[in-house]
Amino acid sequence: MQYTLEPQEGDPMLILLRLADMKADTIGRGAGGRFSPDSKFAAFTIKAPYADVKKAKIAKKKADQMPKDSVGIVRLGSPGLTVIPRVKDFVLPERGPGWIAIHLEAEPAR
Repeated sequence: MQYTLEPQEGDPMLILLRLADMKADTIGRGAGGRFSPDSKFAAFTIKAPYADVKKAKIAKKKADQMPKDSVGIVRLGSPGLTVIPRVKDFVLPERGPGWIAIHLEAEPAR
């Protein structure tokens, strides 16, 4: 089971709860979690830090200069977290195991 705690102002927190032993894993800035159809992994957005986004908005940064989100992937039942930076969106299949499609942000201009 999973749920997200989202304050009105500040960073969200994703909670992954194992019902078998009621142990919880907490992922700071995690939101929008989804389980794979085979329940072998969970994928979720890791939001850019709220303070950094607010600071960039106040400075009126362009969209390509704003802090970017990441995607986090957890293999359920195993320790560890895989983080892929600069992600626009990701999709899991409705049926069938084994893949995740990730749409990355363009690299910043130099």
